[in-house]
Amino acid sequence: MTDAVSVVLPAYNEASHLRSAIAQIVDGLTARNRTFEIIVVENGSRDDTSQIARDLAATESRLRVTNLEKPNIGKALKTGILAARYPLILILSVDVVDLQFFDRASSLIARYAGVLGSKAVTPAEDRRPWPKRIGSSVFHYLARILLRLHTRDTHGIKLFRKEQVVPLVSLCRSEHEVFDDELIFRAERAGFLMCEIPFIAREVRPSRVHSFRRGARALYQVLLLRISLWLELVRLRRRPGHD
Repeated sequence: MTDAVSVVLPAYNEASHLRSAIAQIVDGLTARNRTFEIIVVENGSRDDTSQIARDLAATESRLRVTNLEKPNIGKALKTGILAARYPLILILSVDVVDLQFFDRASSLIARYAGVLGSKAVTPAEDRRPWPKRIGSSVFHYLARILLRLHTRDTHGIKLFRKEQVVPLVSLCRSEHEVFDDELIFRAERAGFLMCEIPFIAREVRPSRVHSFRRGARALYQVLLLRISLWLELVRLRRRPGHD
């Protein structure tokens, strides 16, 4: 018997793409005979994303919608993961609905806490514009050094086992762009096995945030995260009885 899956779908200013993304998920998982739910976490959209999501939920019982007041991808992911009901949690984005990734990840998830879609493992393809490719590579390289991560690409689509990921998510303090990095850091520190598999990254629509500004902000947040995690370790070591 295949495990039921909760699909977490953050949405920010996605009025032009949300309907088609949800239709792809519903049709694809129905064709695979999967029990599923979709959790759309709308976060601070200035267009009709929230209304479209509510309209779709009114006719699709497997769709739930949560609204956040401000744009915050990390908080949206955390909210969706903690709201998941089913044993598997699939994290997608409106512009990356790759159910072939889900098929491959499902065949591996019994052996891992998480399977990550990676742009950094062969034969992955990154077909985004070159500024995004370079910025992404530089960010992940620096994040790996600062956080001492084994995972090469933390910012992609993912499949997790709920029983293992939810306790880690509850510990995460980061929001915005570096939530993924803290989550993977905590998974690796806990000794959970993670697997990266390739997928094709395409730009379906322009970025909602200026790439350079977003990259600079994310790098700054990684530095703050590194300091926060170091202070957490210091406090832990100072507790009575800690070896």
